[in-house]
Amino acid sequence: DQGLIGEFRDPFAWKDEEAGKWYVIVGSGIQDKGGTAWGYVSDDMKNWELKGPFYLSDYEKYPFLGSIWELPVFLPIGKYTNGETRYVLIVSPKGYRQNVEVYYWLGRFDKENFRFVPDDAEPRYWDYGGRKFIGPSGMIDPKTGRAIIFTIAAGGRGPGWSGNVSLPAHIFLDQN
Repeated sequence: DQGLIGEFRDPFAWKDEEAGKWYVIVGSGIQDKGGTAWGYVSDDMKNWELKGPFYLSDYEKYPFLGSIWELPVFLPIGKYTNGETRYVLIVSPKGYRQNVEVYYWLGRFDKENFRFVPDDAEPRYWDYGGRKFIGPSGMIDPKTGRAIIFTIAAGGRGPGWSGNVSLPAHIFLDQN
């Protein structure tokens, strides 16, 4: 009962050094509720405990988010004015009513309940060139602590470029 049959993919894992735990989110969906990322926690990266949907948006209100999410990415991206860490959750919707786009939310990580809590329920469209930013992935650079993302260079770029990994980009929040 974890995700839709045949639609369970693209794990994104990270380690919480403070808690000494590993976390992973896996793209999928929930029948008649829309796309989601399922969340798991582990002490040893071998035995995983299901924590449930990491975030589930309002599929009725935002049908363009599709029935399945691929390639979830979750990274710390800045701080709130009170010093609390602010995160970005990035997803690639798949399925009915979607069009190979990438969306994101900014928000908090509720570690106790293993849930993402967005600042705003409405997703933001990640547009860097009209359907050219697809299949995102990311990481925190271990030397600088910067949030780095990269993507698939989509078609339309000529022979030899379509489907390659893009150049990495540092993402961050400014005062606005």
